[in-house]
Amino acid sequence: MFPPGYLASVYDLVRRAGCVCIADEVQTAYGRMGTSFFAFEDQRVVRTSSCSASHRERLSAGAVVTTEAIAASFDNGMEFFSTFGGSTVSAAVGLAVLDVVEAEHRQAHALGVGDRLLKSLGEIQLRHALVGDVRGSGLYLGVELVTEQQALTPATKHADYVVNRMREEGILIGSDGPFHNVLKIRPRCRSTSATPIGCAKRSTGARRVAGIAAGAMNTAARIACIVVLAITYFIAGRLGLGLAFLNASASAVWPPTGIALASVLVMGRWLWPGSRWAPLR
Repeated sequence: MFPPGYLASVYDLVRRAGCVCIADEVQTAYGRMGTSFFAFEDQRVVRTSSCSASHRERLSAGAVVTTEAIAASFDNGMEFFSTFGGSTVSAAVGLAVLDVVEAEHRQAHALGVGDRLLKSLGEIQLRHALVGDVRGSGLYLGVELVTEQQALTPATKHADYVVNRMREEGILIGSDGPFHNVLKIRPRCRSTSATPIGCAKRSTGARRVAGIAAGAMNTAARIACIVVLAITYFIAGRLGLGLAFLNASASAVWPPTGIALASVLVMGRWLWPGSRWAPLR
């Protein structure tokens, strides 16, 4: 957490040097901090650009908010692209999420649940010398682990153990900081005070269902890949194109695909013995 006035001073120095101030809000936007919709607002600064991202059930979305002048500067012939191609489906999901955040007062909810979690972590700090500091806002909190309270010696190995032990219990947190000794806790913004860090807690049945669903999706994708490439093989074979190259490409995508499509080639040669399957002759 930055001390009050920190970003204002930094932004002033950056702008004096003729540079642009960019607020990276990928992890802190959309009310997660509780006290503001975007974290930079807590520092009472005006950013030149900001970026944010969201991931909802495999539908990723990102946004860049900037001035018209900076946006126009990208129109200079250089290649600029979006990783997800500006999917309209992801855009619709993103707008729906923003509606829910506003309608269900998720920012206020994050502040209330976060305050209770921060208080509970503070009580743990009083009981355990390993906890050097507890800080954060809303549902973006940090617990600094140290082996010596006065010198604040980083307890990196202890933090690593806690992160992995929590994962074994079905709860995902991370470690951060220059020495990776700060436990970073970022629960879902819809978490309740009863289960504030149960962001990855699932029953065994739910895990099985999720695994089966993922497996089914992968299988369906592979079948679709084989069908499409089989059609490509057939057309290419009829035209006498380089099927050996296509087979190598298919194998690189998914090894069994090359085997399956090699069988397609053999079948095609048997069905159309007089066709132009030059690579097989």
